Amino acid sequence: MRTSSFTILMIVLLMIIIVLALIVIIGLTAMLGTGSTVGEETGPIMQFVTLAQEQMLSVFDYIQQWVNYIIIQIQKLSELI
Repeated sequence: MRTSSFTILMIVLLMIIIVLALIVIIGLTAMLGTGSTVGEETGPIMQFVTLAQEQMLSVFDYIQQWVNYIIIQIQKLSELI
C-alpha cells in the first residue's frame, strides 16, 4: 500500500515539474516571438502570464459579443410578438 502511494506521489511531482517546464518553454517562445530580452519584468513566466491573459481577454470578449447578439435577437423577437 505504501509503495503505490509513493508511486502516485512521484507521478504527481513529475507532472508538476513538466507543467512548470512547459510554462517556461511557452514563455520563452513568446519572448522570441515579440523580440523581448530576458529581464525581471519580461521573464518567461511573465510572458506566459501575459500571453494567457491576452487569450482569456479575447475569449471573454467573444463571449460578451455572443451574449449581446443573443440579447438583441431576443429583443427583436419580443418586438415582433
